[in-house]
Amino acid sequence: MQHIEPPQQQSARLSKAMSRLAISKGSSFFGAINRTLKKVCTPDVETMAVDGTHLFWNPAFVDTLQDNHLTGVLIHEAWHVMDGHHLRQRRRDSRRWNEACDYAINGLILKANFELPADALVNSKYDGMSAEQIYGALETEQQNADQDTTNQSGDQSGDQSGDQSGDQSGDDGQSGDQSDTGKGQQSTQAPDTGKCGGVIQPTSEDGTPLSDAEITEAKRALQQVVNEAIHASEKRGDMPGSVKKHITETREAQVDWKEKLHSFAKGTIPTDYSWRRPHK
Repeated sequence: MQHIEPPQQQSARLSKAMSRLAISKGSSFFGAINRTLKKVCTPDVETMAVDGTHLFWNPAFVDTLQDNHLTGVLIHEAWHVMDGHHLRQRRRDSRRWNEACDYAINGLILKANFELPADALVNSKYDGMSAEQIYGALETEQQNADQDTTNQSGDQSGDQSGDQSGDQSGDDGQSGDQSDTGKGQQSTQAPDTGKCGGVIQPTSEDGTPLSDAEITEAKRALQQVVNEAIHASEKRGDMPGSVKKHITETREAQVDWKEKLHSFAKGTIPTDYSWRRPHK
């Protein structure tokens, strides 16, 4: 990803917004998380993005934001890190994953009395759902929409000549090629539909996706960062109760079901059996 020298004006605005996070009541927790991120000015992201260790920001995007919205976007990015969205994408489509993550946290951010840009993705029907659940819902909605489009196209093509149908199918093929452009590019941000910043899946030093062991280690390090941010915020007496409740509920929900199933099965299978006849 290309690094550029940050313009002085935009860099100063970003620094002031970081300072506001650190000293404003109720936001020092997010300021503590943002302080752990290396700031990288780059044109390769449309807005802002985080990968767990870096905060990538586009100076042109910063220029478009009011001060209160700039602060809100930094909280939005810190929330992505807090929830480990960069470590949970796996093989999911980057654009849809970013949308799902935005829907998962934006409503919570607004309920915590922070402000976001007008284009932020918010929908009450996703309240209480995880990013993974929302991703599945978005995928189903897209499949249903594609099916409806296919059915409509089939009905229309039945009333048209073969040449016209052939021309239209050629156009559809072209649009299909365009929709695939940019897929699999983990080094840059997926198109930011919500204009609030997003997440980038981190990679190993050789550019390959993180292994399970690396993800586990990254999650441990992230939990330490979040714990330290909680401690610092509670020491100031301004840790938002809704945020701490969300963290607690999120951690309790992260249960390895395979391990639980194994323990359950192991407890129901007798281990003291033999082929001898029972003693009278």
